[in-house]
Amino acid sequence: MAKSIFLASSCVAVLMPFFVAAQTASQPATSVPDFPKEAVVVEQSISKVVVQNDGTYTEDHQVRARIQSQAGVQRYGILPFLYRASVEHVDVLSVRVLKPNGSAITTALDSVQDVTSEISRQAPIYTDLREKHVPVKGLEPGDILEYSTRLQIDKPLIPGQFWLGLYFMKNVVSLDEQLEINLPAGREIKIKSPTIQPTIREEKYRRIYSWKRANFESHSPEQIKKEQSYELARGLLPACDVLISSFRSWEEVGDWYNSLQQERVQATPEIKAKAEELTRGLDNDGARLRAIYNYVSLHYRYVGLSFGIGGYQPHAAGEILGNQYGDCKDKHTLLAAMLKAIGFNAYPALISSSVAIDPDVPSPGQFDHVITVMAKGSTLLWMDSTPEVTPIGFLRLPLRGKPALVVMPGNIGLQTTPDGSSIVNSDKNLVVGKLAADGSFEARSEGSYLGDSELYFRYIFRRIPEAQWKDYGQRAFYGGRIGGTVVSVKASPPDKTDEPFTLSYDYTVKDLSGGANHRFIVPLSPNTLPPIHDEDLNRTKPLWLTYPGEYLSESRIELPKGWSAVQLMPLDLKESYAEFHSSTDFHDGILVTKRRLLVKASEVKPDQLRSYKEFQKAISDNENTYIYLREDGTASTAGAIGYANPSVYLPSVADAWTDGEKAHYEDCVAKWKKDETDMQRRSDAMACSIYQEEEHWKNLHPETAAKKEDMGKFTKCLKERKSQLMDTPEHFHETYDVCLREAYGLKKAKN
Repeated sequence: MAKSIFLASSCVAVLMPFFVAAQTASQPATSVPDFPKEAVVVEQSISKVVVQNDGTYTEDHQVRARIQSQAGVQRYGILPFLYRASVEHVDVLSVRVLKPNGSAITTALDSVQDVTSEISRQAPIYTDLREKHVPVKGLEPGDILEYSTRLQIDKPLIPGQFWLGLYFMKNVVSLDEQLEINLPAGREIKIKSPTIQPTIREEKYRRIYSWKRANFESHSPEQIKKEQSYELARGLLPACDVLISSFRSWEEVGDWYNSLQQERVQATPEIKAKAEELTRGLDNDGARLRAIYNYVSLHYRYVGLSFGIGGYQPHAAGEILGNQYGDCKDKHTLLAAMLKAIGFNAYPALISSSVAIDPDVPSPGQFDHVITVMAKGSTLLWMDSTPEVTPIGFLRLPLRGKPALVVMPGNIGLQTTPDGSSIVNSDKNLVVGKLAADGSFEARSEGSYLGDSELYFRYIFRRIPEAQWKDYGQRAFYGGRIGGTVVSVKASPPDKTDEPFTLSYDYTVKDLSGGANHRFIVPLSPNTLPPIHDEDLNRTKPLWLTYPGEYLSESRIELPKGWSAVQLMPLDLKESYAEFHSSTDFHDGILVTKRRLLVKASEVKPDQLRSYKEFQKAISDNENTYIYLREDGTASTAGAIGYANPSVYLPSVADAWTDGEKAHYEDCVAKWKKDETDMQRRSDAMACSIYQEEEHWKNLHPETAAKKEDMGKFTKCLKERKSQLMDTPEHFHETYDVCLREAYGLKKAKN
């Protein structure tokens, strides 16, 4: 069974330790439906926890599961059980398979393997977590699997104290799930179970809490990720279904943690000498504080440590100084000791980076992280040195606006971290490129980042050797994703956290404009706003957008000599949660596209989802609309790839065109490829309409054949009359007449 490790949430799944899923409780129904499409149906699971006053306890589990498909065999063919070797052990008592013909196959217990935990294999963490693996013998679809285990806590982390947090099973159908927790009747215990209320009985100085439930809906990992995307991004995954703690108050939890760390935060002579060296010549407190923080943050690598009580107790500051590594509580301890050496007092703050804290049940198990806090006048300065590249005072999003247990002598208690970022997010991207007549494209992309994107890039580029930057860029950068070849990558020093992070790369694309199609999508990275589908409109939870801030992007593309571009109409959208502005201009052979996304809130509320759907789609359509090229002085030509029924796309303005002009338009539409999306087809239809309307006007004004068009004047005129273009066909033709007269220097038409 999964248990609390160093400051990790102690919520565990009852009985099925690695199958925790969505946090929505299901109640028993009066009749049990059939579940033929489920890989596994748990017919019964019984879990009994017996806790003693000294903090030790046992957990006994019995499971009976019906395996209904090969997917169920893959899922349950090897049973894993997680435990902490320094304080507990787990025994597998029995495993057997019941066949449909009534026979039974028992798995020999000498086949149990004791291995390092999956957590240890996936992350750079030094831990005492282990797993016992049981390969189930003879398991096939149609079988019943039964197994039982016992986990024994041999050595409580805190003698005389205990805390538990458990989730019920959610991602597997369970017909009968029972949980029983047996506690000493004389203890003052905090217990909370908001989704299902337990029954309570007394037996011989013991108080026994019992839960009985069923779950008739399984959740796939993809469903869970989608349903909890907002909570995951904000570090607000739901608290445990059952929380139990023998601590009576948060102050008591803080006093305990302070007893572990106060002797470790001592400024040894070596620490004092290093602090004086780092701050020598700095004449103000801000500079001295920043120098100490940057040293600990940047020069001490993070390594997770979770051995027994060492999962909670930091190493001594002097030892950390020599090790040059540590976990979050170690990095805080060294930072606090070095600040003490120059006259500053800093204190630990325990916080959860993943789960919403329940303030009603004081427990160390609700935290998984330690940050640093110090008084700065009448306010608090919050610091997190763990990620190594966070600027001073910057907290990652999952740590913002959340309760933290501040362990400040004389003032221990929960305090809320700042809700906003200390650095306003600002992303600026510029693409400068040259398009050749054969469609090849050479470009340079430059970016400048402040805030959350800055932290992401600093973290990545600090860990990737410079020799591998180009390979990373080929996989991750937009130039590589559109089929280009990234030829160089340059980045500013990741350690310079007092400056914006800058990143640039060069790339080439063999054919950006699609050969004879003469069109391309502006090579700017699309925004990261999440799409929303019709089924999402019934959400009852907010939708996570992205980090609030300003995101600017611009492209400057030099077109082949003698070519021009049909420009996109400007787009201006304003909502309470975000704004988007886009424009294109063509002048002196350069096509300039500018986009500005201003995110005002990190979330969209349920009653805003419909407006957001239209908002996001309009942006996506704008970003994926083709820019069409044309050779100056020539009409658009058709290559007839043959998209079926082009006449159905004739616009209403076509009533004014001649039959030949309509046929020319249909010939333009016929160039479409069959695998295009509806959005791209609408983009094509609009471009063909623009081409044909101009040709229609030129046919009415043959005197323009020898004149040169001023595209700048034409574009400006259309932008000023955008609403008329979207009005009646008569206004559409009238607008083109006015703007093309300006472009060719003709007199205004008489009314």
